[in-house]
Amino acid sequence: MVTRFDFRGLLVVPRFLTHKLIPLLLFVLSTPLNAHVPVLEGKNDSSSEKPWDIPRPYDKSIAYYGYLEGGDSDVFQFEVTANDLSSGSQSNTTPNGQQNPLVIYFGTLVPYCEHYRTYLLELTLRNQTGQILTTVSNTEQGREWYEPYSRHRYYWQKDIHFPITQPGVYSITLRHPEGRAGDYVFAFGEKEMWGFYDVLNLIWVYPKLLFKAEIRQPGCG
Repeated sequence: MVTRFDFRGLLVVPRFLTHKLIPLLLFVLSTPLNAHVPVLEGKNDSSSEKPWDIPRPYDKSIAYYGYLEGGDSDVFQFEVTANDLSSGSQSNTTPNGQQNPLVIYFGTLVPYCEHYRTYLLELTLRNQTGQILTTVSNTEQGREWYEPYSRHRYYWQKDIHFPITQPGVYSITLRHPEGRAGDYVFAFGEKEMWGFYDVLNLIWVYPKLLFKAEIRQPGCG
């Protein structure tokens, strides 16, 4: 007797790949060319005792998706060395021999919805001695902006370019002046570049972004 194998049950797998995995893989392969690198806060809340470390290169575009608890503040930290100030396309020497500063870029976004229409964040940059170098305050809500990869809308709040001229450890504190809780995106760096592990991590991160798992406030984004 000849045993016949029924292949029809296997059709479920190709169908799932077609509708779920293939679009995701195509997105992963195309996104690194023209998008920021997303980082989710998850359960790892940052603070002055345990800040988020910003990796080099400091012109790399990264978006940190986080949430402020009531009365909370989140802290981001990066270390600038003499090598950071003397090498790289954005920080070299001028024709007269003077050293150009390392110019950093940072700013905030919040989800676009009525709940966050008056949610205005504040950023404070400090050096390693705690001296305030600059403060970015929002006095009115920013423009609406549609993020095509997560398919969410945000208020684009103030951003800034700031020159770093001395080596040291720098921190950026993000808070709401009145201590209101809420979702936010902290943007750092402008150059869209991806590493191997960034691409692998996106396979885990992107579904969360797509289904708004990073936004706690219902009906926003």
